[in-house]
Amino acid sequence: MPGKRIAGAALLLLGWIAALPAAAAATEGHAAISVTTRTTKKQFAPRHVLAIWIENDQGQFVRTLKYRAKTYRMYLVEWRKATRGVKTPLVDAITGASLRKHETQSVTWDGKDWQGQTSPDGFYRVRVEFSEKNGRGPVTPARYIRFMKGEKAVTTKPKPLPYFKDIVVEYKPSPPGTDGSPNTSSE
Repeated sequence: MPGKRIAGAALLLLGWIAALPAAAAATEGHAAISVTTRTTKKQFAPRHVLAIWIENDQGQFVRTLKYRAKTYRMYLVEWRKATRGVKTPLVDAITGASLRKHETQSVTWDGKDWQGQTSPDGFYRVRVEFSEKNGRGPVTPARYIRFMKGEKAVTTKPKPLPYFKDIVVEYKPSPPGTDGSPNTSSE
């Protein structure tokens, strides 16, 4: 009878393991993101502060890609809310002083979170916020610039908004065995 008990326990264990959720895939890849901001003609226009960041589909902060607001960061209200509790929200972000004019902002997300871990496959959101005044400025709606990170390449081109135009996200998975960074060779 001990053999039957062991076999029964093994079947029970296998059934329990099979019932566990599978680990989420985390495909290496990168997203090239570009957006052009338009002036609101407020107090300091065209000078403005700006932040571009990634959130997961539940609205949780993943990573800051660009942050231009050394002195006036308090006016990036949504970005500050998103990064609350994050010890180093500027890891690997392009940082600097306020911008002098509105132009196309181009950034690349390597598919990693602020801690350097590859993010699981799924839907992600790009958020963009700027301000030309001593106060809150325009921010893209939470689900407006949304794309799928996974095994397939995707291009997303949402319609223009009053203060954001020429919005493009091009996500490309990396070939197996590569590090996920975009190929910049001229071959």
